[in-house]
Amino acid sequence: MNVGHGATRRTGRGGSGPGWTVVDPRAGHKNRWVAAALSVIWPGLGHMYGGRWAKGLLLFFGQMANLVLLFATVGFFSVPLLWLWGIVDSFAGLSRAR
Repeated sequence: MNVGHGATRRTGRGGSGPGWTVVDPRAGHKNRWVAAALSVIWPGLGHMYGGRWAKGLLLFFGQMANLVLLFATVGFFSVPLLWLWGIVDSFAGLSRAR
């Protein structure tokens, strides 16, 4: 089933909700190492490269907010955690898309 330019597929996760997600059909042709490298540069770039724009934009702007919080000492913990999670998730997301 096609929705716009993305294809829907079952995520395979249990629990509540329909479990469908929109995935860029070209995501299977993307290199997961490039996605991880882009996420090292800035969180969310790897997700956007992989076609997961909503999550990528959330991480991108979330990290900007974290940098503002850095001055309130909360960011000393949240900045590296969000950055690391973005790297691992962008790599794993393209692994699952294959």
